[in-house]
Amino acid sequence: MTEETEKYVYGVVLLDTPLPKTKGIGGRKLGLVRGEDTAAIVSDVTPPVKTGKDELTTHARVLQRALEGGPVLPMQFGIVIPEEQLVREQLLDPFGEELVAQLHDLAGKVELHLRAVFEEEALMSEVVKANGKVLALSEALRDKPPDATYYDRIELGQEVAQTAETLILEERERILDVLTPLSAGARVNEAGHERVACNAAFLVEEEKLGEFDEVVNALGEANQDRLQFSYTGPHPAYNFVDLPLQV
Repeated sequence: MTEETEKYVYGVVLLDTPLPKTKGIGGRKLGLVRGEDTAAIVSDVTPPVKTGKDELTTHARVLQRALEGGPVLPMQFGIVIPEEQLVREQLLDPFGEELVAQLHDLAGKVELHLRAVFEEEALMSEVVKANGKVLALSEALRDKPPDATYYDRIELGQEVAQTAETLILEERERILDVLTPLSAGARVNEAGHERVACNAAFLVEEEKLGEFDEVVNALGEANQDRLQFSYTGPHPAYNFVDLPLQV
């Protein structure tokens, strides 16, 4: 019995982009479905596609390798189209002009990710310095039983949370004020944690990568023992594309 397969779509590239030298999901061979002006990087899959670590890693690796050959528009994980002709009819042909425009706009640019997280002790120290009421309440509650100071402790918690939120937002603005002018675009993503000062993606011209790296390194040195930085890239422009087929 012949195995029924469909086309898993990783991303869209210009026609002259070389096929990435790697394997697709499940170790399948990659291929290009060519439209008039663009091509889709695909591989055969047997649906449904498992959402596991290996599959997610492979999806990202294919796009990373594609980026080495030129701009790429990444599809979100899990896009499967029944057959090759439908890849043309549903994606490449009806949206060709839009896809080409985005690819040309991304030429010579890559995405960088920056995440800055406050050290807990450093943040609390800054909260106390910024809000005198926090220190006063803390001293007033010292050595007193919790039952007798229930509402005062709630007030203290609220003061700490509000002040910390303000400090984190101010730190985010400082980081963005320094890095955004060096980029062609910036996007702030969900923090994911209460002490995250900045979780952002930057679209940076390749010729400016050295300068951008230097500024990030300077931020890290200036904030030792205060912020933990995670800085990765270059990546495909996951945060700066608008593909018509993402469902």
